Amino acid sequence: MTDAIPMEGGVLVVGSLNTDFTVYVDELPRPGQTLCVTDAVTSFGGKGANQAIQARRLGVPVTFVGAVGADDRGRDYLSRMESEGVALRVTQINGCATGLGFVHCTPDGTVSSTVISGANARLTPADVDAAFAAIPRPGLVLTQNEVPADSVVSVGRRARDMHIPAVLNAAPYVPYGDELHGLFQYLIVNEEEALAYAGCEHAPGDIAGWQRLAVGLRRISPEVIVTLGGAGSVYAGAKGQKVVPAHHVNAVDTTGAGDSFVGTMCAALVRGQNIDSALKYATIAGALTTMGAGAQESMPAGSELFEASST
Repeated sequence: MTDAIPMEGGVLVVGSLNTDFTVYVDELPRPGQTLCVTDAVTSFGGKGANQAIQARRLGVPVTFVGAVGADDRGRDYLSRMESEGVALRVTQINGCATGLGFVHCTPDGTVSSTVISGANARLTPADVDAAFAAIPRPGLVLTQNEVPADSVVSVGRRARDMHIPAVLNAAPYVPYGDELHGLFQYLIVNEEEALAYAGCEHAPGDIAGWQRLAVGLRRISPEVIVTLGGAGSVYAGAKGQKVVPAHHVNAVDTTGAGDSFVGTMCAALVRGQNIDSALKYATIAGALTTMGAGAQESMPAGSELFEASST
C-alpha cells in the first residue's frame, strides 16, 4: 500500500490507472484488416487517474484509491500521481500487471479504445472500506466502471451511509440491474452508455429526445448528465432540465475529454459551485483537452480554464 497524507474536504476518487498506447490512423481498422503505423505514443491514462489529476490541477485536494501491479509501469505511475499532488492509497499487487489501454485516434480526433484491466480488476470492496476508514472525510466521492462492479457499489453505499455526495461516471457500461439505484447523487454517461442504461436501441433524433432520456435515467440517480460530444450535454434533476451548449474548438484528439469534463465538474461542486456553473466549466475543460494529443498531457490548469471561460 502506498500512502500519502490525504487532505480533508476534497475529492475522493476510486478508480483505474492504465498505461495508454495511442496510435494515430487515417481510419479505424475494418474486420480482417491490418494497419501499419510507425510508432505508438505512450502516456498515463485510466479514467479514474485522469479525472483525479484534472480535479487536482484545478486546485482541490484529491485522494486516489486504486491498484497497480508491482512493475515498473505501476511505480512510474505512482510517481506521476505524487508529482501532481494527488494523495494516494494505492495497492501494489504482486504477480499482476498494471492496467493497459490501446487507443486508435483518427484525423478528426475520434478515438476508440480497448482496455486490459490488469491490477484494476483486483481492487476490492475491502480496499474501498479501508480507504474510507483511514482518510479524512471527503467533500465528494467519485468513481467509474473501470474497477470491479462490487467495488463501485461499495463506494456508493459508503458515501450514502456517510451522507457524502457521490458521482458515478458509469463508463464503460456495466449491467448492474437495480443495485445502483439511490447510491449516487450524480450519474454521468455518454450517448452509448445512456442508451444502454435506458434500454434503448436507437439514439434520439434531437436534443429534446436526449433530455427525455436523461429524465428517465433519474430512476438510477437524482441528477443525470448525458454528454453528447460536439452537441454539448443535457442535465436532468429535481429542479428541472438544462441543455449545455458545446464549447467549440479545433479538436486534435478527444482522448480524455470526458474525463476532463468529469474531473472539472467534481472540482467545481466540491468548491461549492452550483450545477450550472459546474457544467459550464466542465464543458470548457473537456473542449480544451481535445486541442492536444493525449489525455492528461492536455488537461487544463485553473488559469487556462479561467482564461477560456472569460472569452
